[in-house]
Amino acid sequence: MSQKTDVEVIINNKKYVICGSESAEYLEKIASYINRQVAALKSEEWYRSLEFDMKNVLLDINIADDYFKAKERINEMQQIQDETNKDLFELKHEIISKQTKLDELTNSYEQLEAEYKEAVKKITELETKLNLSRG
Repeated sequence: MSQKTDVEVIINNKKYVICGSESAEYLEKIASYINRQVAALKSEEWYRSLEFDMKNVLLDINIADDYFKAKERINEMQQIQDETNKDLFELKHEIISKQTKLDELTNSYEQLEAEYKEAVKKITELETKLNLSRG
């Protein structure tokens, strides 16, 4: 079972203790992310005049927006990876096919070369016999 981590953080100028099964650094990273989101909203003039509940809803919406954009990016990257893996598989298959064809051609070449050498040897023998019979 995971060990619980308690971390004191400051979010939007208020002190909180957050706990989780993640590391203290990770929990502090979350608090830092929320603080950046709050700061971005606070920098907008229109945001300051909103009621507390609406400010929280906007913060939630911004965080959810980041989440869904990140999730979509992950899906896009997964799709690219899947396509790349498919292309890689096809290339590997093509390499194996070409290697098999090369092996077949090499064997054929070696066989033809052996037949050629045998034919040259036979021609030399026949020429020698012909020259001896003439001579």
